[in-house]
Amino acid sequence: MLAMVPRRIWMHYTETAGRMLRRLRLQRNLTLQDVATQLNVSVAALSRKERGIDAINRIDIRLAIQALQLTPWEAHELWTAAGFIPESGLVEPRDHDLRTFAETLLSGLPYPAYISDLIGYVQAWNQGFEALWEASQSTSRPLHLLQELFTSRARARLGERWQSCVEQTIALFYQKTLRLSNDPRFRALLQRLQEQHGAEFTAMWNQAQQRRDRGDLPLPVAMGGTLVSYASPLGSIEYLLMQSSFQLAVPYELYLYVPFGEESQQRYSQFQALLGPDQIYYAEGPAYDEGNGSAQ
Repeated sequence: MLAMVPRRIWMHYTETAGRMLRRLRLQRNLTLQDVATQLNVSVAALSRKERGIDAINRIDIRLAIQALQLTPWEAHELWTAAGFIPESGLVEPRDHDLRTFAETLLSGLPYPAYISDLIGYVQAWNQGFEALWEASQSTSRPLHLLQELFTSRARARLGERWQSCVEQTIALFYQKTLRLSNDPRFRALLQRLQEQHGAEFTAMWNQAQQRRDRGDLPLPVAMGGTLVSYASPLGSIEYLLMQSSFQLAVPYELYLYVPFGEESQQRYSQFQALLGPDQIYYAEGPAYDEGNGSAQ
């Protein structure tokens, strides 16, 4: 995955994951030699990884989870820091309904995050995401971010970045939902978007189709290389948009906005202090079940 993203994003992943691996090692009072042996690398190689010189790969993370006996949350953070979709769930998900799982998952994340079904209908989100999107103020139900992007609120919030942001979002959504193209609920969503937003949406959707024909659409798993920028009272904050999936009664997807770069990290930390106590929000509307092509 890292080879598919721009160099500055690759460097961000490499440095962030290296710092996290070092912190986890030191918390357990382990030496470089202790962990290098478990990771089947030399002490010098592990040192380069911790200093952000060499990338941490999937095999490194799998071995580190065992060697350091990471908790599910620590493992999830290390996967995300390295730019990978986590390979395992945070809990045994089938034992939990969405609200129980969202309370545990979203309240434990330090950055803006939301949960959606496979078609993109938003099911739950945290206080950080509410500050970005004011999703609780939306009048559309069920809530879908593509619909929200065409509102006057989103246009004002994104300003001159609105066009590129919407085109990028539609391109990713088009690629991700190709397998659902004949599903009745997906087709109903597409028809509603065309009816509500007319030629503007249709032109962007057709552009995504043309990009696919040329072979230059982003892969769904490249979501970890997507940069988005949002205004805040403290100035613009740039985020890396991360995605992972989990299974309850039906499949869901988690989207996490990770502040990108030192300046954005500092601004978000200051911005977060203005948000007040964390709160989990829920949208009405059934979730899509790909298994039978219906809502639950």
